[in-house]
Amino acid sequence: MLHEHELGRKYLRGMRAAAESLFDQVTFMQNAAAYADLLRHHIEKENTVLFPMGERVLGEEAFDAIEAQFQRHEEEVIGAGRHAELHAMLAEFGRRYL
Repeated sequence: MLHEHELGRKYLRGMRAAAESLFDQVTFMQNAAAYADLLRHHIEKENTVLFPMGERVLGEEAFDAIEAQFQRHEEEVIGAGRHAELHAMLAEFGRRYL
């Protein structure tokens, strides 16, 4: 999983480099497509392997406490409703560009 984080940063660097000088659309799109594919698979692994494993190892009480902290962070730092706005934005990007 950590390797995938580094790979994602590599794709982001590739997109930035392609966009910073004379816009290299082909390189940008190659990196963007690879990044999107990596994220899809990475999130699937988190949801189907990592998070269930963490819940089993930590136990329900600890997992519930962590979830409550995430909720509090979302409301106090990110802003109430912002999470839903970001998901709607991603869905719109998917409709437009995929």
